[in-house]
Amino acid sequence: MGIAYNGNIRKTSNVELMEGTTRDGKTVKITFTSMSTQVTKVNVRVGTFGDKALSLQFQKILSQHLGMAASAVAPASTAPGETAAPPAQAQQQTIPLQ
Repeated sequence: MGIAYNGNIRKTSNVELMEGTTRDGKTVKITFTSMSTQVTKVNVRVGTFGDKALSLQFQKILSQHLGMAASAVAPASTAPGETAAPPAQAQQQTIPLQ
């Protein structure tokens, strides 16, 4: 994909932001949010206004690397007493990590 890694920032105990730059100079921001011990929500933003095609390509490669299919729906609760995450926005894809 040609994304150069620029660094990452821990925003909170369960949110990590990773940044990079595409070959044509667009900023790539990837936010990892721990939803539970077995579920991580990944949001990808390419450029100031977004690049849906490149964002989806990145998420497809990530899901292939993890051996999982991307899902536009947040997973159901994974443990008793936990509440399910709110539904993801239409332009986001949620990939459950195990």
